[in-house]
Amino acid sequence: MRFILVSVFLCILFISNTVYSASPFYKFKYTVRLKDNIITIFKKFVKRGTKLNSKSKMIRQTVKANRNIKSWKKLKVGQKIILFVDKRPVSYTHLRAH
Repeated sequence: MRFILVSVFLCILFISNTVYSASPFYKFKYTVRLKDNIITIFKKFVKRGTKLNSKSKMIRQTVKANRNIKSWKKLKVGQKIILFVDKRPVSYTHLRAH
């Protein structure tokens, strides 16, 4: 009986850890277009009214993943970047289009 309880406890613990460790972001490559900057790029993928600033987790994660970019205000057309878009405020219609 004790073995069964321990086994069930370990299974629940394992399942709960895998559920909570899932990434809260969609990760994908994006090709920079004319007049893009980090805010205009994210506005294409999140719902209206979502606050976007340098403290946003998805922007911080994106900047961290693209350390080769020195100035986010001067992105080059055709440049490839890795985006991390938060799953909660995402606009699925725009996400599917890219």
